[in-house]
Amino acid sequence: MIHDQSMQRRRSRIRGLFGVTAPTDAPADAHTPVEGERARLLDAIRDFLLGNNLDISAANLLAAHTAFSGGNPRLRRRIGERIAAGEAISQFWLDQQLRDDGKSDPATHYEDMAVRLQSSVERFRDTTSSARNAVVSYGRDIASQVETLAREEPAATSLLREKSQGMAETARTFEMRLLRAEREAQSLREELARARRDATIDPLTQLPNRRGFEAVFEEEFRMARSNVEAMCVAFCDIDRFKCINDSFGHDTGDRVIVAVGELLKTMGTGSCHAARHGGEEFVMIFRGFTTEQARERIDAMRIALGKRRFVQESTGDVIGKVSFSAGVADVFAFPDRRNALRAADEALYRAKEAGRDRVEIAG
Repeated sequence: MIHDQSMQRRRSRIRGLFGVTAPTDAPADAHTPVEGERARLLDAIRDFLLGNNLDISAANLLAAHTAFSGGNPRLRRRIGERIAAGEAISQFWLDQQLRDDGKSDPATHYEDMAVRLQSSVERFRDTTSSARNAVVSYGRDIASQVETLAREEPAATSLLREKSQGMAETARTFEMRLLRAEREAQSLREELARARRDATIDPLTQLPNRRGFEAVFEEEFRMARSNVEAMCVAFCDIDRFKCINDSFGHDTGDRVIVAVGELLKTMGTGSCHAARHGGEEFVMIFRGFTTEQARERIDAMRIALGKRRFVQESTGDVIGKVSFSAGVADVFAFPDRRNALRAADEALYRAKEAGRDRVEIAG
């Protein structure tokens, strides 16, 4: 009985995090906002895993942390939707969400390998360069010693020159091989650098992907803080996208994603950026914009999208109006960037709950 009551309280707290029900036994406030945020995050992770009878594994801990800390708003929203629907969160379901996330951002799996490979290539290039320089120095030493011996032992000059020429030729051959290896290493290094840059681009929309967004977000945040500028972040999610995929096929779904991506590109300036965060979800950065200004810009794009009519290319069937919902948050109104991302995601969730095709501002 005690165990059942404890499980029920944990589930209640998790439901409260998503606004499904109010928490009945919220923990006492911590001494500082930072301590309170840490306590809230630890409680959320604990309640999520224990309340759903999930294993306390490294993968589950990482998934819970990214969901509740703001690192993976898409997973957080799916968890919230499942809880709101009263459906169980099983290990099988969670594993499926993590696999889907991996498919939408394959660069995540290869980035570490690319970093290690590039580091190895750079070490090889440095080693071959050092070896080539050593060979050049060795050849010069041979020539210098031959000249010295020739002056001291004139009778041995012919034999010395013959032997030294063979050694010098060997050294030059080795030097040329090392030079080629050094050039190949440099070429491979440049190709790897290009590949890593490409890994931050979503191949479907040509917008930055989640990894590319993180780099842009960090730089824009640094600039906004340095210049004392306003800064907002926003999530937008295509409404009822699963129905589009199920009814008209993934090719049509991809065309809709591309169309939304093209629309978001139109706002691209030096201080406004858009990225595909995964699946049908996009994230935007507005440096120098208040939340109301950012909302107005997103609303204009939402209205423009609503005026378009999509058809299925293979049959000509009319898909009809496509819309998206969005949530906007003031980055500097929260303790850190992760909290702002989570707030924007929660605002998006409220927009969905309020009927979709709308933009909400985080409180």
